[in-house]
Amino acid sequence: MIYQLGKLEKWINTDIAPENLIGTLTDSEIKGYLDFAKSEKDRICDYFRAKAIEEDSSAVISKLIQAHQVGLTSLIANAYAYVQISGSELTPELISFYIKVCQIIEEIISLLTFHFPEFFNPDLPITHTKAELSRQELRRQLEMLDPIKQNGAMDRALLRMTFWPFREYIEDNKRISYRELAYLQELATGLRRLLDFEGDITYELHLTLIQLNFNYPRYVLHFNYWLDSKLGEIPDRAQRLDKLSWYINTIEQVRFKPGIVLIPELPSITEQLVTSIRNTYRYLLTEYQHSDHSVVQQIGEREKPKDAKIKLAISVPVLALFVKILIKAGIIVNDNKSEVFRGISDNFATLKADSISPESLKGKYNKVPPSAYLHLKKTLLRIMEIMREV
Repeated sequence: MIYQLGKLEKWINTDIAPENLIGTLTDSEIKGYLDFAKSEKDRICDYFRAKAIEEDSSAVISKLIQAHQVGLTSLIANAYAYVQISGSELTPELISFYIKVCQIIEEIISLLTFHFPEFFNPDLPITHTKAELSRQELRRQLEMLDPIKQNGAMDRALLRMTFWPFREYIEDNKRISYRELAYLQELATGLRRLLDFEGDITYELHLTLIQLNFNYPRYVLHFNYWLDSKLGEIPDRAQRLDKLSWYINTIEQVRFKPGIVLIPELPSITEQLVTSIRNTYRYLLTEYQHSDHSVVQQIGEREKPKDAKIKLAISVPVLALFVKILIKAGIIVNDNKSEVFRGISDNFATLKADSISPESLKGKYNKVPPSAYLHLKKTLLRIMEIMREV
C-alpha cells in the first residue's frame, strides 16, 4: 500500500504556486500543466481501480482510502486558496486554470466514493469544488419547489423550519460534511414528491420529515403543537388516547435509509417523537383517571395483558450480549439501537425480571459482565446440540 499523492502535492504546493506562475504562463504552458494533472489523475484512479478488485484486508484499505481522502481534500483547499488569496493579482486565465485543477482532483475523490463507499469518511468537510457545484444544483432544485412555498394551505412556520438547513448551506455558506450534503440531497428529493400531492399538504410534509429523520429539536416541539391541535378536534377522550396510540405505533414503524439523519449527535426523530407522545398519553390517562373512570376502563380493555410478554430463561446481561452479537452479525439491522432496546423491553421478560428497562439493557450492552460470555457460550453450545437432533 503506497501513498500516491507525492507528485501532486509537490506540483500544487510548489510548482504551480502563484509566485512561480504570475506573468510567465502561456496558453501552451497552461495546457501542459493541465495534461500533467490529468495524467496523474488517471494514474491514481488506475491504482485504486486495481485495489478495488484485490483482496487486501479491510483495515489496510480503510487507512489508505482515508489518508488519500484527507490528502486530496488538502490539495483542493490549497489550489482554491491561491484564487482566494491572490485573486487581485491573478489573470482570468490563471484563475480558470486553478479551478480546473481543483475539478481534476475532485474526479479522484469521486472515484474513491464510488469504489470504496464503505471506507470513505462521510464526516470530513466537502471540498470547495464540491460545495460550489452542490450549491448550484440545490438552488436549481429549490426553485422547482416554489409551488410548495406558495401553497396557501401549508403551515408557514413548518415550511421555514424545513428549509432552514438549505439556507444555512446555500445563503450563509456554511461548511458541511459529505454526510450533511447527502442529507440535504435526500431532503430535496423528498420535498419534490410533495409537488404532485393532493390532500393535507402539512400532514404530508410531517410524514416526509419523519421518514427523513429530521431530528431537529425545534421540529419536535412544532410537531407536538400540531398534534395538540389535532387532538383538540376530537371530543371523545378515549378516542384521543386511541389516536395517540395510533401515532406511537405508526411512527415506531418508520425505517430510515442507512446514515440518513439531520443531526447525528441527537436521538432519531422517531425516538424523540415517541417519547414525547408517550408522555402526553400518560398525562392524559392520569388526568382521565381522576375525572372519568369509564374512559380508563375502555383503554384498559385495549391494553396488553401483563402476562403477554415472552419469558426468557436467561439473565438481562446474557440477553444484552446476545443482542450485541446479532447486531454485529448483521441479523438485527435496525439503524437505531434504542429502537431495538425498546422493542425488547416491550415484548420480553426474564424469569427474574417481569420488566426490562431499555436503559438497563443499554447499560449491559455497552458494558457486558465477563460472566455473561460464559453463560451465553454454554447456551449456544446447547442449541447446537439440539440442532443436530432436529
